[in-house]
Amino acid sequence: MKKTVKLSLPLFFMMGCASLSAEVATEENAALEAIQAFCSSKLAENRRLYNQLKAIEGEKTVSSFLEPYNQLEIKMTDAYAHAQLYGATHPNTDVRSYANNCVKEFVSLSNEIALSQAVYNALLAVDVSEADDETKRYHTILVNRFKLSGVDKDAETRETIKNILKEIAETGLQFDKNIREDVKALLVDSIEQLQGLPQDYIDSHQPGDDGKIRITTQYTDYKPFMRYAESDDLRKQLFLKYNQRGYPANVTVLTQLIQKRHELAQLLGYNNFAEYITSDKMAGTPTRVTKLFNDVAQLAKPGKEKDYRKMLAFLQKTNSDAEKVNPWQDSYLEDKIKTTEFNLDSKQVREYFSYPKVRDGLFEIVQDLFQVRIQPREVATWHESVEAYEIYDGEKLIGRFFLDMHPRDGKYKHAAQFPYKTGIADQQVPEAVLVCNFTKDGKALMLHSQVRTFFHEFGHLIHTLFSGEHKWAGISGIKTERDFVEAPSQMLEEWIWDKEVLQTFATNEQGEVIPDTLVAKMNQARSFKLGMDTMQQLYYGALSLNLYNQNPADYNIAQLNQTLANEYSPYGYTEGTHLYTWFGHLNGYSAMYYTYQWSKAIAADMLTKFKAEGLTNTQVAAEYREKVLSQGGAKPAARLVQDFLGREYSFEAYANQLNASQN
Repeated sequence: MKKTVKLSLPLFFMMGCASLSAEVATEENAALEAIQAFCSSKLAENRRLYNQLKAIEGEKTVSSFLEPYNQLEIKMTDAYAHAQLYGATHPNTDVRSYANNCVKEFVSLSNEIALSQAVYNALLAVDVSEADDETKRYHTILVNRFKLSGVDKDAETRETIKNILKEIAETGLQFDKNIREDVKALLVDSIEQLQGLPQDYIDSHQPGDDGKIRITTQYTDYKPFMRYAESDDLRKQLFLKYNQRGYPANVTVLTQLIQKRHELAQLLGYNNFAEYITSDKMAGTPTRVTKLFNDVAQLAKPGKEKDYRKMLAFLQKTNSDAEKVNPWQDSYLEDKIKTTEFNLDSKQVREYFSYPKVRDGLFEIVQDLFQVRIQPREVATWHESVEAYEIYDGEKLIGRFFLDMHPRDGKYKHAAQFPYKTGIADQQVPEAVLVCNFTKDGKALMLHSQVRTFFHEFGHLIHTLFSGEHKWAGISGIKTERDFVEAPSQMLEEWIWDKEVLQTFATNEQGEVIPDTLVAKMNQARSFKLGMDTMQQLYYGALSLNLYNQNPADYNIAQLNQTLANEYSPYGYTEGTHLYTWFGHLNGYSAMYYTYQWSKAIAADMLTKFKAEGLTNTQVAAEYREKVLSQGGAKPAARLVQDFLGREYSFEAYANQLNASQN
C-alpha cells in the first residue's frame, strides 16, 4: 500500500473526530480555522494571479498570456471544488456553512474575471493560427465562454450581470441547503408494522427511547421501505414526507432563482434561460430538446400503458375497489409482479450485493477492462468512513479518488461525483470524490438499483481520471458538452446486467456466486416498467425545461408542475407533493435535466460496439478510453462518438430498447 506522508492543508482540516468531547471540540475548532485560512489564502492567491494577468504588457501570445490564464483557471477551479465539496459533505456544520460562503466568494471572483474586458481583449489578441489543435480549441472555448458571460456589453450592463450572477449563486446554494438539511421521518409504532421488509433492515431500525421506530427520508431508509413495506398507508405517509422536502421554504427560493436566471438571459440577448443555456450544447436549442421529449414519449407510451394496466390488474387482485395505481405503490407492485411473473425475488438478489463486495468487484471490473490498477491510499479524510485510493496505468499514477458513500446528518443527500483537482499534463494528476448514500448497517446489502447508481457514478469518475492529461484546464477532465456528460456514466450501468461480469463479485454470505438462473430472471424482468420509468424521467426533464423556457411571470410553478405531471408522469399529479422544492437538479442542471435522456440515447449507441465484441473485450475498452474518455473536451462530443463508432451517432439503438418494452 502506497503511503502519502505529506498532507495538504485542505486534507488536514478534514480529519475525523476524537472520542473525548474536549478533543472533539478542539478538532472542530481547528477544522473551522483551517477552512477559513484555506479560503482566505486561495482567494488572495487567485486575486493576485488575476491582477497579474491584467497587468501583462506587450504582445499577447500563447506563452505570454494564454498559459498564465490557464494557471489562473486551474487554481480557481481547484479552490472552488474544495470549498464546494466541504460545503456538501463536511460533518462540522460551521465548516459547511463557511465553505458555502467561500463558494460564493469564488463565484464572485470568477464572474468578475469573466466580465473583464481587459482580459477578453487580451485573449482576442492571442494569435493561435500556428498552434496545435488542442490549443486552438481551448482558445475558441474561452472566447465563446467570455461572450456568453456578457463581456461585450457596456459597463453598466456588465455590473448588473455581475450582481445577478452573485444572487443566482447565493440563491442556488440556499436551495441546495434547504434540501440537504430537511430530513423528515415517519414514526412507526411497532416492529409488526415493518412487515415485508428484509430482516437486516428491521434489525437496524429498532424502537428508540420513546418506543417509536424512526424511518427517515434518507435513501437508505426510503427506497427499501417503499419497495418492501406491506402497509400501503405507511408507504403513502413516507412518500408524502419525501415529496415535501424543502417545502415551503424552497418555493420562494426557486422562484427567485428562476426569475434571476430569466433576467440574466434577457440581458445577454436571449428570450429565456433555456435558450441561453442550451446554446453551446449538443442539442443547441430548447426546440430540439422538446422534439427529443416528443420522440421518446411516442416510443415509451405504449410500454407505459401496457405495464400500468398490468400493475392495476395486480393491485385489484387484493383490492377490488382500486381504480388506479398510486405512486407510493410503484416500487412495491413492481417487486410483487417481478416475483410472480418472472419468479424474481429482489430480496434474494440483495443477498448477492453487499456494499464491500460491490465496491471491490467494481474496482476489479475497471482494472481488468482498462488495464489499470487501483490501490488504497493512506491519507487523512473529512470523515472516518471516507476511503482514499490511487489509480495507476502500469507504474504511472494517473489519478486519485475518494469514496464518501454512507449517509450522515447534514451531508449531500443524492449521489454525485464531485471534482477535487483538475488533471493537467506534467503538472498534477486529477482527483475526484464520489458522494453517495448507501447503507453501512448490518451486512450493508444493496438493492440492484443502488448497484446501478454506484456504477453510474463510477462512470463519471473514470471519465474524470482518464481525461486528466491535457495541458489546458478548459478541455482537461469532463469538459465536454453537458448533454454528453451522462453518456459514459450510463454506459457503465450496462455491466451490472452481464452474467460473466456479475459472477466475478456477486456472492452471498456463504460465498456462493449469483446463479445463472437468477441473472437470467433479472434480465428477463429488466424491460418491465421501462416505459413508465422513461415517462417519469420525461416529467422531470419537462419540468426542468419548462421552468426556464418562458417568462416566469407567465406561470405559477405549482400549477405548471401539476400540468406536466399529468402530461408525463405515469401516475399524474399527487395532491400534497412538491417535486420542485426537493429536485436539486433544478438548480445545478437548471433547464438541462434533458441531458439524461440525450446522453442515454448516445450511450445506447456506443454500447452497440461493446455488445458486438463482448462487455469484457479489452480492445474495445482501450478504443473507448482512447477515443472518448481520455479526450475530455479536446474535441466536440459528436466527433468523439464518431471517432469511436466510425460513424455519426444515432438514436436507433435507444429506440429499439423502448420498442422492446412494448412486447
